[in-house]
Formats: sequence, structure tokens, C-alpha cells
Amino acid sequence: MGIHLPAPVPAGPAGTRQSRSTYGGILIAGARIMSILDSFIAIDLETSGLEPPGAEILEIGAVRVEHGRIVDRFQTYVKPAGRITDETVRLTGITSDTVRDAPPVDAAIGRFRSFVTDMPLIAHHGRFESRFLDVAGDSPIENSVHSVRELARAALPTLHEHRVETLAEHFSVDSNAPHKALNDAETLAGIYHDLVELLRSVSLQSKQQMLRMLQGSGSGLLPVLVELASEGARKEFLSSKPGGRLPDGTLFNAGGETLQTQGEPSDQPLDVKAVSQMLEPGGSFEDGISGYEYRPQQVEMARAVTEAFNNGRHLAVEAGTGVGKSIAYLAPSILYAVRNNVRFIVSTNTKNLQEQLFFKDLPVLAAILDVPFRYALLKGRNNYICLNRWASVLNNPDASLTPYERIGALPLVLWAETTRTGDITENTGFDAVRQASLWAKICSDPGFCRSQRCRNNGRCFASNIRRTSARAHLVVINHSLLFSDLVTENAILGEFSHLVLDEAHNLEKVAAHYLGKELSIWRVRNITDPLCGPGSSDAGTLPALRHWIATSDPDPATARAFDAGIKAATAAAQDLWLRARTFFDDLSQHFVKHAGRPGSEFREKIRYRPGESTFDALTESLDPFLHALGALCSRLKDLSDWLRDLPGDTFVNQDEICNELGGCIETTQTVLDDLNDLVTANDENAVYWLELPVREKSADTRLFSAPLDVSGMLNGGLYEGKSSIVFTSATLGIRGKLTYFLRRMGLESMPGTRLQTLCLGSPFDYGKQALVCAPRFMPSPKSAEYQQAVAALLHKLMLKTKRGTLALFTSYGMLNRTYDAIKPDLRSNGVLVLGQGIDGSRTNITDRFKLEETAMLLGTDSFWEGIDVPGNALQVLGIVRLPFAVPSEPLVAAHIEELEKQGKDPFLNYSVPEAILKFRQGFGRLIRNKTDRGAVVVMDSRVLSTRYGRAFLEALPVGHHAFNSQEEMIGAIADWFEDTNGTNH
Repeated sequence: MGIHLPAPVPAGPAGTRQSRSTYGGILIAGARIMSILDSFIAIDLETSGLEPPGAEILEIGAVRVEHGRIVDRFQTYVKPAGRITDETVRLTGITSDTVRDAPPVDAAIGRFRSFVTDMPLIAHHGRFESRFLDVAGDSPIENSVHSVRELARAALPTLHEHRVETLAEHFSVDSNAPHKALNDAETLAGIYHDLVELLRSVSLQSKQQMLRMLQGSGSGLLPVLVELASEGARKEFLSSKPGGRLPDGTLFNAGGETLQTQGEPSDQPLDVKAVSQMLEPGGSFEDGISGYEYRPQQVEMARAVTEAFNNGRHLAVEAGTGVGKSIAYLAPSILYAVRNNVRFIVSTNTKNLQEQLFFKDLPVLAAILDVPFRYALLKGRNNYICLNRWASVLNNPDASLTPYERIGALPLVLWAETTRTGDITENTGFDAVRQASLWAKICSDPGFCRSQRCRNNGRCFASNIRRTSARAHLVVINHSLLFSDLVTENAILGEFSHLVLDEAHNLEKVAAHYLGKELSIWRVRNITDPLCGPGSSDAGTLPALRHWIATSDPDPATARAFDAGIKAATAAAQDLWLRARTFFDDLSQHFVKHAGRPGSEFREKIRYRPGESTFDALTESLDPFLHALGALCSRLKDLSDWLRDLPGDTFVNQDEICNELGGCIETTQTVLDDLNDLVTANDENAVYWLELPVREKSADTRLFSAPLDVSGMLNGGLYEGKSSIVFTSATLGIRGKLTYFLRRMGLESMPGTRLQTLCLGSPFDYGKQALVCAPRFMPSPKSAEYQQAVAALLHKLMLKTKRGTLALFTSYGMLNRTYDAIKPDLRSNGVLVLGQGIDGSRTNITDRFKLEETAMLLGTDSFWEGIDVPGNALQVLGIVRLPFAVPSEPLVAAHIEELEKQGKDPFLNYSVPEAILKFRQGFGRLIRNKTDRGAVVVMDSRVLSTRYGRAFLEALPVGHHAFNSQEEMIGAIADWFEDTNGTNH
């Protein structure tokens, strides 16, 4: 397919190529006024980096489109002042020879300026191209620049991503232009044309809403939407394009059979043998899944899970990588739930596993199991849009949102009309991180929900999925939601008696977080910004209330009362923000001075204990802060009471404003209660600490508390009343025993008749698939030479093996120093080096790493678990240091003190077991399927030199090889990879 533009007129420079596809009906007879919808310059730049002036333009490509036709093309290379790096060559294909005879940037921009005249520029990013054009040439190019990516996010909010390549594939657009920048410019022209055609089919109301959202925002899309709205298109959204709307059929967050009449719960046992046979050779899974592999460990786990359900027992089961544990617990759960009309809750720690269960495993089971069942994917309420709050914003965006928020809201307009789940996760066009304040104003929130009184109750996404999950046999959630439900006494999940906890090794950490408290200046800002916007903004609930009161034509007395009340509440909100800033400024300055580490690369944590005078020096700012929180509650309550005394139809959005105020009152009171709890620190069973900001002169100090021991809370809140609970993970035990996990989870004293344990190995042949190397030659991790030795080993290992390598660090400091030391030379040798916190988000650098077979990724804490890189992209795993927790961490220190009080060795009873479990998680990143092969290099010599260190190697499913020199070890690794039989040397 070619780009969707008519062939060019026979004009322009030599070499102008005709487009290979056309569309009809665009041109009309006679002269025609140019519109940005079909007359523009599409531009693409190839650069040596992301930010000028450190990066330079290397190539400019552009096409001129007039009245829907490509009439001219422009392409030039640009000779940079600096050198072109090997990485730039790899990304752009532009070498020093390519630009040897190219004009300098001034001359190139002068020619480009003549080409574009006064036409608007259409670019992919918009801001990226503008930055480079602004600093190039003698003077900035003053043409307006408009972003295709932002337009695509608005028009196709559920497309999985909005890169040029993805959009081109979606619209079947391509180009055969001989130069990369010109090729991309032609492609952009086709994409932009199709986006415009798509938006032409959108209802007039939607286009007007989008236009109203952008008025006064300064967005570059405003002229485009003005033109679209003026055309008055009234067709249904996406009626002319396949693939853009959400798929018909099963809801995104619910699956399985339509609800039938549900009988009374029972406890009829399953046939254990029948369940096992399904997974054995000749069973229904082998018949239903192409390439199915029989795994005896999976059958054994499914049998144990079934027996736990039948006998009303709890089960803790470690299932090694490759066992297929999700099928082993899902199949019995579904069969038991259907047979007995009961609900099962399945909880995971990571989003990846949650989505794998719902989108991959459960549909497979629905096709194989000979029983109809219902299942649902349930998230926290704030993941869903509230149509009431969204309608209130649409009615008056100027008073509800800041200009920045109005630009950010554009991808929500069409999505909110068509989504059938309301789950913001499906809207890839919306940046929920950067637009957190906007999402807080429109997401579903218990403080704003009016339940049955809501006029959108029949289409309330949060309520609908909760009702669906209440009738489902199996509900997939995450640990965070599980503990939110525990705190609210089952207000979210309702009653259930069967629970499966996957990734259970994270349970204690998540429980401590959710059963504790956290307070920062951002929680206060989340109160004040929705009320009256940052600073002196006229956007927020209070300005909106003033607007709607004025439209209701109130009597003078009512008008004066509300005006005074709104002014008082606005002043109270502004005063709260001022008092909060002062308190957190004082808090930060006081403790930064105390800690002596301003501007540290880590958040310095300072523990404080009950009975200490931690905040005595801050009374002058703490007391006004506490008073300001109470004062805002009082002012908002006054307004809320007055509103409820008015007739129900006094003005539009009256109920919504009431709910906004009610929710804000509740949130403010919660912050006040949390602040009192955190500064008084009266709970002897809790751990209290504060975390200092990373940046100097920042007020971002945060206060925390967490329970020291969650086992009692788990026993009393989570376990109580449950017929059966399955705890499972690939790493629960140490050397085949679950003693440590059971103790931490409060399961140790549970009688054997109530709790069963099981440790299952992996079906992988680690003896052939993995080579574990332990170098004797490495210096002590505590020595000054260790950093240089790590960098040298990783550098030489990559140059010798040229295989995808993941190096796991325990600190950002060491990661950053290693990155700086090895990247220049590895880059010059064609190796892509990616650093966590340096080269992009965790997801972004993982995706880039998967695409390369000779890349090195340096990761820290979050890379030790939860990432899955099967195949050749990851063949070497470096474990830089044994992953001991920092002893000064407040929770770690508190656990150590508690064990010391009990007369136990905290190092052997806490530090070592915790580190071994994390070490095993890190090891598990390497071998993900039966065809993977790879080498693990444990760079910490303590695994050979200390008794406790040897316990780490003994916890692995394969023996290790010790090496006396770097050359010997690297040579052995290279030879091992060359051995096609996979036999260790």
C-alpha cells in the first residue's frame, strides 16, 4: 500500500516521486482557500540526539501538500559541527561520509525556509522538531508546528501506541522515498490525512467538546479542530475506519458465560484423579493446546490444590519456573467454583501476571474446560472514569481544568464516548502519570460516589464491574486491591471464602505498605488543586461553584452568602497550601541539616520512635498546618450544608458539586488524622520514618508508618473465615523448606491438618541450560577496587561473548558509575548499553533490550523480578552483589532489633533468608523456557569465601563452577556457548 495522498502535480525538483495511491473527491472546481486539513508541510528531522544545542540536525525531509495533493518535496543532509557517534549511525543510517558534502545548518535552513514559505508544519512530536528548528539557522522559523502524535492520541485513544511505525501500519501507509527523513515525512503526510478523515466522521458534539477543551490552552491542535468543527461533520465516531473502536463482544474486564441463575453455595469435592488426568498425556489440555507439554510438577501441584479445596485447607506451594503454576491453580479453582457456586479471588503482585491470567490463561481454560464459568478483572475504583465528574468537566472546562489539563484531556473525549469498561489502562493516548491532577478530578472515587442516586448509575463503570465480579466464579485482582479491601472490611470485594495468592513472596511487603500510612506535600496538593487550582488559577470546584450559582439567578441574600462562603473556602484552601509548604520546607531543612546529606542520589531515610521529641522543633509550622486542615474542613462543610438546603434543581451539576465538596471534606479529614498519627507516633507496634528529598532545597520530605509485624493482622483479617487459601510463587522457600515464609506470614503455628506445604522443582534441565560461574578472583565488595573490577568484567565479558546481558545491581550509585565506565567503548563496538534511570522507563528499556541480541542492560531493584525476556535477547546474567537489604532501612532495622530482643541472630534469621529469596528471583530472570540457554556470573566472591555465602549457591537448582582468573572464566563461558550440545565444562 502507498500513502493515502493523490499523486503530485508535475512540478517540483528533479527526482520528485509520484505517490502510489490516490483518493477521489477531494478537489473541487475553481479556486479554493487552503485549509490546514489538506494543505500543509509534513516534516521529519534526523538528529544526533534528543536535545539541542548538544544534538544537531543531520537531515531534513519534507513534503508540500496543497488541497490534498503532494506538489513538492524537499530533502537535504546537514553537515554537523560535531562528530557523528556510532549509536547515531546505528539509529539513523547517517555516517560522516553521508554528510561530507552537505551544507552547514544555516544554508540548509535557508533552503528549507524558502520551501515552506508560510505553510503550517505537520510533525510527529511537534515540540521535538520545534526545539531544533528554533536554534538552527540565523533566526527561528515562525511557522506553526502541529503534532500528529497528539492528534492520534485524541483520535485513536485505544491504539496500543502512537509511534509513526504503528500509525503507518494501522492506516496501511508507506513510502518508497530514497532518504529516511523524506520517507518519514511522506508517511506522516499520509497518516495526518487519515487522521483528519477519521475525525471528520466524529459527531459534531464530540468535535465541539474537543474544541471547547482546547480554547485558550495554546495547543497546536486548536487550528485543526477549528477547521474540523467548521465542516460540521455529524457521522458516528469511527464509522468509516475498522480497528479504531473497541472490539465488540466480551467486555474488556469481564469474560466467560452470560450469568445464569445461581444456586446456593455448597462444598462438594472434586475428583482429584479427574483433575490430574486433564493435564496428563492424552488429557483435554493436550487435545486443546497445540504444542502442549506434559509437566509432572504441574500435575502434582494441581492435585495438591484440588485436595486443599476439597478438605478446606490452606496450601503453601513453591513451584519453580516453568511448572505452569497458573494453570495448576486456575483449573481446580474454576471447577470447584462452578460445582459449588462459590467465588474465588485470585490475587497477583504485578500487572503483567494479572493481565496474563485474564487475557491469556482464562480464555484458554474457557475453551478447554467442559464447564461454563464467569470471570472478571477487577481494579481499584480510581482506575475507572466517573462519567458524572467527566460530564461536569465538559460542561465548563475553563472553570474545572487548567490550560495544561485541558490539553491533556483531549484523548479522553472520544474514548469516554465509546469505552465499555471505563478502565483508563486501555487509553494509551492519555498520560495518567503526567496528568495525575486531571485524572484525580474525573476518576471514580468513593468520596464522590452517590451510588443509586447517580444519574449515570446504569453506566457507572466502577459499579458495573463490581457487580459483575460479585457474580463471577473467579475474580482476578492485585495485592494492593486485596489489602485495600482488608482495610475497608470487604467493602470492595464482598464476601469470599477461597483465595489464591500468586507471587506470594511479595505479600508481606505489600501488606506493610497498605496497613501503614504515608503523607507528603503532594497529598495536600491533591486537595487544594482540585478546589481552586495551583496558585491563583480560576479552575477547580470552587470557581465552578461560583459560575453555576451565578447562572441560577439567585436572590441577593443567597448570592452574597455563597460569594462569602466561596471566598472563605478559597482563602482556606490557599492558606492550607501555604501552611503545608511552610511545614514541609521546615521539615526538609531541619532533617537535611540533621542527616548531612543534601542532594543525595537516594532518599535518605530517618527513623523516629514513639516517645521521641521528633517534631518539637517544628511546632511553629506544624500547628498552623494542623489548624489549616481543620479550617478547610469547616469551610467546606458550611458550603456543603448550604448547597444541600437549596432546591435540587437550582443549577446544573448541583449534585456533582455537592459530591466534590463531600469527597474533599473526607479526604482533608483523612489527611488531618494521618498527620496527627504520624507526628504523635504513639503505636509501639509500628515503625515510623521520614524520607528526605533527593534534590536540594526541595520540600518533598515524606512521612511514613508501617506495622512491624503483619502476621497478626493477616491472621485476624485475611485468613479468618476463609475455607482455603493457596500461597504460591517460584521463590517461597530456601533449600526446599518453607519455614521462613511460614513464619513471616503468621502460618508457622497453624496445625498441619489446616496447612499443607509443597516444594516443586522446575521442569527445566538446568544442568544443560545454565552455567553458573563464581569468580574467586573478584575483590571483596567492600573494597575500593570492587567497582573497577565489576566494570572491567562486564566490559570484557560482553566484548568476548557478544550476547544479550542483564546485570543486576543493588544500588543506583554503582550502576551509574559502571554505566559511565563501560558505555563509550561498548558503544563504539556496536553494543547498545541501557541503564535504568538513565535511558528511559523500565518498560521502555526492557522493550529495547528485547529487540537487540547484543545489548547490555544495567538494572537495579525492580529488575530482580517481574521481567520476562525469553530467547536470545538475554543469555548472560550478571549478579553484581548479594542482594542484602540495607541495615539502616527503617523496617529492616526494626526487624533486626526485634530479633535481637528475642535472642536470635538477625543476620541468619532475617538478612540472609531475605537476600537468598531475592537472589533466587534474580536468577530466575535467565531461563524462561525449555529452549533458553545462558550463563550466570555471580560477581560477589562471598559466595565462595563465607559459609553464609555458600547458602546462596546451594539455593540454586544447578551446581556452580569456580574460576581463579577472569580469562579462565570468560573463556569457559565462550566455549560453553559454542558447545551446541549444551554440556558444561
